[in-house]
Amino acid sequence: MGFNDHYPEDYIEHHVVCNICGKKFRFLTEEQEPGFRMKDELYCPYCKTLLATSMEVEFTGVKKLEDD
Repeated sequence: MGFNDHYPEDYIEHHVVCNICGKKFRFLTEEQEPGFRMKDELYCPYCKTLLATSMEVEFTGVKKLEDD
């Protein structure tokens, strides 16, 4: 698989609740290409708190979710 080849099955969707502000949001993770890894950070879209860092996955598609 090439560096720019992305398929829907490469992404994993996560639904989480921020442990600081308690609001729900979702994001996608995708494994980073070996040899091209960079530190990626996940921030809460509401309170902007840093929640995670990784050099193995990229965090994308962060989206606020409506409360049930």
